[in-house]
Amino acid sequence: MSTQRTDWSYQESSLGQSFLWSLAITALPVAAGFVISWVIARWLGPTVSGTVSWGMSFATILLIPAKFGLDLSASQLASEYGVKAPGQLRAILRTSMNLRLAFTLVVSILSLLFAGPTARFFKDTSLTVPIRVGALIVFCTSLYEFQENYLIGLNRFQTVYKIRSIRLSLRVLFTCVLVALGTGAAAILSGYCAAWLVGIALFGVMLYRFLPAPDPALIPGGHMKTLLR
Repeated sequence: MSTQRTDWSYQESSLGQSFLWSLAITALPVAAGFVISWVIARWLGPTVSGTVSWGMSFATILLIPAKFGLDLSASQLASEYGVKAPGQLRAILRTSMNLRLAFTLVVSILSLLFAGPTARFFKDTSLTVPIRVGALIVFCTSLYEFQENYLIGLNRFQTVYKIRSIRLSLRVLFTCVLVALGTGAAAILSGYCAAWLVGIALFGVMLYRFLPAPDPALIPGGHMKTLLR
């Protein structure tokens, strides 16, 4: 069992610090969402605003199967092994990420392929493109939230706050630019995806760079049963 510790093993912090960072992380999307909703409704009208809200709600429903319930299990394992065996954190991340991607890709591809029939089911063919963009939203959100929760499992609230701040600032910025250009709901939803992709890239680089080196004694695939139990 590895006893290696680095700056990106489990971070010890007081309950008060963790609470304040958690509160800040929770407040950010509420504030950003309010600003974005107001901007869209004020300058593009209720039709575009309603389509954007519908698209996000539809994607949120699809995220339930796409996530495969791996948020809490992977985060819990990160907390556990980040303290006692940080050399296994990379293997846990890789195994759980592969499982998450498998289910997320299936849901995203099916959503993309059946965008037309889904729009016809709701008797509004104008929803076809937003649904297709929603497939990308499912992919981006699932991957981003997985990385975010993995870092929360390591008690890295400050890092999560900084990257979430960047992502939400970009989301507000992209929305304002697209609204100024007079674009529609699909373009705005695409702007959301662009902001998520930036967050995914930042998380990916930091996880690759700062997680402890792998434990040479680790048995390949040993965490699969733990994740699925």
